[in-house]
Amino acid sequence: MDVLHVTRMKRERGASLLLALVMLAVGALILVPLLSFMASGLKITGQVENNVANTYAADAGIERGIFYLTSVERPTFDDGGTPQIPLSPITQDDGTVVNVILNAVAGQTGVYKLTSTSTSPAGIIRTIVAFVELAGTGGVFDNAIISLDGDVYMSGSAKVIGDIYCGGSLVMDGSSIINGNAYSDDAINLAWSVTISGDAFTPEEIVSPNPNPAIGGLYPGAPTQEPATLTDDEIDGIVADTLAETNFTHISAGPATDTNLTFSYYPAPSSTYTSAIHATGNMNISTGTSITFKQAVFIDGDLTINSSNCTFIFEGPVVVGGKVNLQNGNAVFKSSLWVGNDLVRGGSATASFESAVRIGRDLNLGSGGGVTFGGTIYVGRDFLCSGASSIYISDDIYVGRNLTLSGSSYIVGGQTVVVLGDVDLSGATKITDAGQLPFILAPNGDFDISGSGYASAVVYAPEADVSISGAAKLYGAVISNSITLTGSASVEYAAGLDGRDDLPGSSGGGAVSILTWDIR
Repeated sequence: MDVLHVTRMKRERGASLLLALVMLAVGALILVPLLSFMASGLKITGQVENNVANTYAADAGIERGIFYLTSVERPTFDDGGTPQIPLSPITQDDGTVVNVILNAVAGQTGVYKLTSTSTSPAGIIRTIVAFVELAGTGGVFDNAIISLDGDVYMSGSAKVIGDIYCGGSLVMDGSSIINGNAYSDDAINLAWSVTISGDAFTPEEIVSPNPNPAIGGLYPGAPTQEPATLTDDEIDGIVADTLAETNFTHISAGPATDTNLTFSYYPAPSSTYTSAIHATGNMNISTGTSITFKQAVFIDGDLTINSSNCTFIFEGPVVVGGKVNLQNGNAVFKSSLWVGNDLVRGGSATASFESAVRIGRDLNLGSGGGVTFGGTIYVGRDFLCSGASSIYISDDIYVGRNLTLSGSSYIVGGQTVVVLGDVDLSGATKITDAGQLPFILAPNGDFDISGSGYASAVVYAPEADVSISGAAKLYGAVISNSITLTGSASVEYAAGLDGRDDLPGSSGGGAVSILTWDIR
């Protein structure tokens, strides 16, 4: 290797070292601001995440305010000043505190201003202001249970599926459960093992030996609420309207055609009677021939039908001054039926009533299977049914004394049933179509449920102290003075009931519209 070549290699190695030193210096100059930039980026990312988390927390506060407006009776405000309700603060797991203030908007019914402010442990504050509008008012039957003045007491494994409004104290013992929200005017007392899936509100205190009860949220000191109820005038109006609708006057009697009229096996009667009948005594039908009566039938005494495997059709109006005894056979009343005394169905008799029915004393449908009513029903005294009878109604009912459905009998039909006395329902079947649940108004009487199945109804009994025990169940809703559930008894709010606008005091929807939503 010559000297010139060696010298060139040494010079090149020196140049490489110089280049490396230059690159190192440039890298050092770039690295410091790059690290600073990365640190700033991480810091900004953390701030953005905190801001986003705070925004979500504030938004949750707005949702809570909307829930408050829709889950309990809408608050009212004084006309003067700046009306507002501060809700109880919420502290999240990371220490963020959310405060929500509810304001009424002057001059705009149903419009509310919600201000939700979230404050993180780092002092970051986010505020959201939203204006919302509620359509309609809180409905009378928006809760599974309302006790107007008395207590709600639950023990054992009693269960309520739906929301509760309690005008007295709410006491939950044993392992009782509320799958919904609960409001109580007085204190809420909770045993160790009870569960409320929603929130618990009360202006008073919430007492529980369990430091971490299975409750969605506890809100002692909440604003006092009033449930939507029927006024005395509204109740009196429903009673008067139902009475006027159902208690009709019978047709006039034509000339007497018979004294006591009997249709027997021998001689065999005609299968069709085309003339009107007026019997001044009784009519007895005990024959092997089915008969159709084309015109009006007026009986001063009693009507008895006791003919198996035969059908008796009354196409014109029927008036019976005494009692109707349906013992065997099938009776079809296509026009009105007016009875001065009792109507009793027994034996294997079946019957259908396609028009209005007026019973002066007791209506006892016995236990002979289904009965269909196509018009109004007036019962002067007691309405009774037993066994496995299903009663299908298409119009309103007025009962002057007590309604008793025992065994596994039940009423199907979304009509009004006014009962001036007591109501005793048996557990029979769960009518899952909320539109077919009867509305039972018992303004002065007691209310009781027995059996081990579902009694399906919407019940308004403001004077009743309701006791549901054993395995009895109510599917629908109940409003009474007080309610006690023991054993494995339950009340389940009927799905879709809040959409029935035919019920008195219906809410008209209660939909929420967000008018504005502003992050500040």
